Amino acid sequence: MLSRENLLTVSPGGIAGAPNDIYSFDGNPAGAAGMAEMLIQNHEGYVEFLPCLPAAWKNGQFKGLCIRGGAEVSAQ
Repeated sequence: MLSRENLLTVSPGGIAGAPNDIYSFDGNPAGAAGMAEMLIQNHEGYVEFLPCLPAAWKNGQFKGLCIRGGAEVSAQ
């Protein structure tokens, strides 16, 4: 499975005899979930902000990420 520039995932053409790329839905929510886990983690009763922030993401913000218990968090 590959992720394209627009972050949509595909199985590349040629796999299983397919002549073209095949859109694959299951990778899209997984990619977004992975990015959210890089920004905030909520495990074992505590919240950790920016646990795996890549160096390339030194500036930015996120808004409205949901955590356990129904709360939303944001950071800049």
